Amino acid sequence: MSLSTLSIAAAARLAILCCGAALAACSSQPEGPDKDTRELFYTEITEHGLKQFTYSLQRRVDRPDRGGLASLSRPGAGNAEVDSRKRRQRYEEWVIAWMEAKLAESGFCRHGYFIIDKTLTPGATEIRGECKSVSGS
Repeated sequence: MSLSTLSIAAAARLAILCCGAALAACSSQPEGPDKDTRELFYTEITEHGLKQFTYSLQRRVDRPDRGGLASLSRPGAGNAEVDSRKRRQRYEEWVIAWMEAKLAESGFCRHGYFIIDKTLTPGATEIRGECKSVSGS
């Protein structure tokens, strides 16, 4: 076997390992809000051409929690403050990922966005943002 053949084989193994690691990392994130949560996505273009959006999640109060979004607010074993911070961080990562999926699906913010305001609670979550580009660009 030549040196270039070994290099190609090593590169292929490395690519397979990296893909596997990426898939494993993504598998811990839910695909979207649970069925007891209403997902809303509103867009607006102001008279000045600013493209703004609101992404919100609302728990349906007529149904008991079955381990969905609201379960993230339950205390776990160990240091309650650290557990709470970790759950909040994980919840925020999930919500941002779901919001970005909606933005990509809609094509609303093709050149990125920034967050204006966010309220992250398992009962009612809302993120307001604005696209980096104005309408028409």
